[in-house]
Amino acid sequence: MGIKISGAELEIMEYLWESGRPGSFAELLEYFNEEQQKGWCKQTLNTNLLRLRKKGILASEKAEGRQLYTPAVTRKQYERMCAEELLEDFYDGKLQNLIAALAGGDKISKEEKEELLDYIDML
Repeated sequence: MGIKISGAELEIMEYLWESGRPGSFAELLEYFNEEQQKGWCKQTLNTNLLRLRKKGILASEKAEGRQLYTPAVTRKQYERMCAEELLEDFYDGKLQNLIAALAGGDKISKEEKEELLDYIDML
């Protein structure tokens, strides 16, 4: 699916997810330049917004003579999409391959293993 997003794109999405309301181009540009001190030109913001829309992560609609941007997916949905893409790209789409990779490197403690088994039983 190719949903990987850049750091700047993620910052835009974080802002929109946290605000919980649509944001206009002018509002986004002001926020990132005034409050976040990004120094983005209009083209930079426009490019990031366009990429997010093409990836299906961001939606936009014209209202009151201006373009308003809203998340097309929730933060939780985005996290799931990333996890699924990670599994597909690196672990042949199988959760057990990811777990084996983590467990093989002693990345999972005994307590975490027990929690994981409890979770699997619950499913």
